[in-house]
Amino acid sequence: MPDSIKWYLKPGAITIAFLVLGPLAVIVIPLILASPAFKRWNKVFMIVLIILYALLNIWALNAFVGVYGTLQKQMQELQAAMK
Repeated sequence: MPDSIKWYLKPGAITIAFLVLGPLAVIVIPLILASPAFKRWNKVFMIVLIILYALLNIWALNAFVGVYGTLQKQMQELQAAMK
């Protein structure tokens, strides 16, 4: 890896960005594509991994919202029963 690579294109910076951004890690994909530090198959693997991670987060958020709605409905029913 040449030393002339900008800091934000180095593997360490991209890894930290992925870990810090969490479900918003999709915005790291352009950095991965622009980075000369990764081989083509590494780029494809990391992009697929990031997309799967984002989809997992969307699914988990959807499940959480469903559970929250159910709990809220049960709390309203319980409050009505206690009156």
